[in-house]
Amino acid sequence: MNKLLALLSCISLISACKPSLEKESKHPKIFEAYLKNPDQTRLPDYSYAGYHQGEKDFSFKEKFDGFEVFNVTDYGAIANDGKDDIAAIQKAVDAAGEAGGGVVLFEKGVYDFDVETTERFVQIRHSNIVILGKGDYLQGTILHDHHGSDYPDKSKKWLAGLYPSFFSFSKYPLDSAWHPGEHTELQVANLAPASLFSQEFKVDDATKLQVGNTYLLTMQDEDSSLVYDIFYPRRKIGKRNFETEGSSKYHIQQMVTIKEIKGNVITIDAPILWELKEEWSPKLWEIPALIEEVAVAGFIMRTNWKETFQHHLNPTHDNGWDHIKLNWAYNGWVQNIIHDGASVATGLGNSKNCTVIRCRIEGNRGHNGFVLSRASTRNLLTRLDAATNMHSYNLSGYVSGNVIHNCISGEPSAIDMHGGKAVYNLIDNHTGGVFKHGGSPQLLPPANGRALTFWNWQVGLTEPYKSHVWKPDFKLTDMPGAVIVGLKGKYNQSIFVQGGDGKNYDEAIDSEWGYAEKLNQTAKPASLYKFQFEERVGKK
Repeated sequence: MNKLLALLSCISLISACKPSLEKESKHPKIFEAYLKNPDQTRLPDYSYAGYHQGEKDFSFKEKFDGFEVFNVTDYGAIANDGKDDIAAIQKAVDAAGEAGGGVVLFEKGVYDFDVETTERFVQIRHSNIVILGKGDYLQGTILHDHHGSDYPDKSKKWLAGLYPSFFSFSKYPLDSAWHPGEHTELQVANLAPASLFSQEFKVDDATKLQVGNTYLLTMQDEDSSLVYDIFYPRRKIGKRNFETEGSSKYHIQQMVTIKEIKGNVITIDAPILWELKEEWSPKLWEIPALIEEVAVAGFIMRTNWKETFQHHLNPTHDNGWDHIKLNWAYNGWVQNIIHDGASVATGLGNSKNCTVIRCRIEGNRGHNGFVLSRASTRNLLTRLDAATNMHSYNLSGYVSGNVIHNCISGEPSAIDMHGGKAVYNLIDNHTGGVFKHGGSPQLLPPANGRALTFWNWQVGLTEPYKSHVWKPDFKLTDMPGAVIVGLKGKYNQSIFVQGGDGKNYDEAIDSEWGYAEKLNQTAKPASLYKFQFEERVGKK
């Protein structure tokens, strides 16, 4: 046990720290309004993001004490021999799963993936699995992928991302496109109307609900009123946002965990991030695909990708060298990973309360850095370095309540929204990168749903599509309802916000299109997330 615990000192790979922002004496007006009445402002409480809502670090010690250790060497994985180790690693992972959980341990050395095969990775299908390497930088555990993934249908290049290079945390096959809303037997309750930021709700029948379980909350419409509410006041909207078939018909998708049930009244773990209206049919769905308490830490993930990245050149360039994916995961943890040559470093899809911390990208520039997608709710990305991956931090789909905190982007790169119904997400105390969205014309405009919050962002200089100097404007028509506080140029370039009236504002704007203040200076507190977290935890 002591030998295993000593490994904890070996996983301090990275400290993606950045300079502290200068202090400003006066709080922004929107922050003062939040302090007076938190439930009646444009700022939600973002402090519930992350593993166990930030109140608990992932404890490797607890995992060692509670579960057996499965050394991949015992299952046939031989470091430094240049041969495929995927099958042996998968055996170790499956053995841990069958045992009810465990630590899958790697010794130092190089373990090879896809030496003679393609589209292969290790899949973690069970809860309570820790994938642990010895992170001594170049002398630690190195995972080496020799061939990128491809996808035979060239019109769907993005599907290459179904096959990551190293680890997939998912109970179901990645190409199953599973969604609770497509299985009517999984609907477990209808919810009564409730106001924004509520935590207590009435349901029609609580007998199928259980305290501690996580459910998918959905809303849909028959008259497009919900779609227009999400993108208010924008009226010109990409037509795919109005879909009425399949899982896309649920225009709000958020994951919630039940803390208490009293009769037909439930209390959830964090404030809901959209108003519930009867005409939008709010429902709860069981999620049998969910896996919990999973982690990966302490690796250098290296690929053979040496080509110069070209956007949408082919499936391999877009998603052929993705590293880690978590899908339908709850309370997950990714820590101390060096991503050397990644088209995507880590992607969270349909995941809740996961933390990705102290990871960085090196080597060949790639497509996306760290991704939040689909119904991902209340996740925390913190102390990450996305280098010059084109879309350094990417939000898409229905993501809500997520926080990107104290992270770094390189030159050129962008924080990117590709179009979707994402609501109430926070970019907090960030350095580098610009706002430059892409996406399908079927989804655009706008780039994002209502209430995206930027708080103290030192904005970069060059946009990643053509590496031109970025025109320093944030168009509220691209992100209606945004809250923008404390934007300033990393290189002292001037920043301004373009309102719905087409005018540029470099001081303050307060309109139905959005809100901005403290432009070209630093707002206090330096971190909205950190302030809210300390306030909430301190009150307990």
